[in-house]
Amino acid sequence: MLIKPTRRAFIGGASLAIASPAIVRAAGWLPLAKSGAAVLHLTDPNHFAAGSSWSGINATGTNNVTGAPDFTLTASEITCVTGGGFAAMRATIPITMASMTLYSLTGFVKNNAVPVWCEVLIGDSLASGVNFVQFWFDTTAGAGAAGTTATGGGGQVDSLTVSPDANNWNKVVMNFHFTSTPAADNFIDIRFVNSNGGSTATTSQDFFVWGWGA
Repeated sequence: MLIKPTRRAFIGGASLAIASPAIVRAAGWLPLAKSGAAVLHLTDPNHFAAGSSWSGINATGTNNVTGAPDFTLTASEITCVTGGGFAAMRATIPITMASMTLYSLTGFVKNNAVPVWCEVLIGDSLASGVNFVQFWFDTTAGAGAAGTTATGGGGQVDSLTVSPDANNWNKVVMNFHFTSTPAADNFIDIRFVNSNGGSTATTSQDFFVWGWGA
């Protein structure tokens, strides 16, 4: 769907087009987030163990196991505990997303022992969802790469960026929007997959995660 600019604003001496329907602007600024994106913040960006807002589905999380991009001992490890099928860490997004609003989500990831692919799915309802976006990326430490993307319902991917960061991490930035109104119970999955575009987990896949929705 093409959103045509309808008016302009002057910010810092630069003329910027503002799209219609209006794009909701974030309160702060996030590197690599698209201009005008509302940044998604999650309840536990660094803690993935039992008792956090993340729940493991054929997966477990352990907190504070390795150095984060800021070199503090605050990064977590998530591990797949199934030899096939579905495995993920899942959290509720603490806002109800709106249609025609550009959203941005950032996170940091790197593999542990072997390179593994990861998928992030953001959807509007576990019970009756029809709107979702999917992002695949390689988690090779310090050398990750963006993979394919997919959508369903009114989900639209605007961009996926994977770039090297401090301490051998990869920064992942996902920008997306929905063209139809999402349901109220929005969620995110960080999924274990065996390939770019794949959906099946592999035994003992694990990687380090930090700053998801910080």
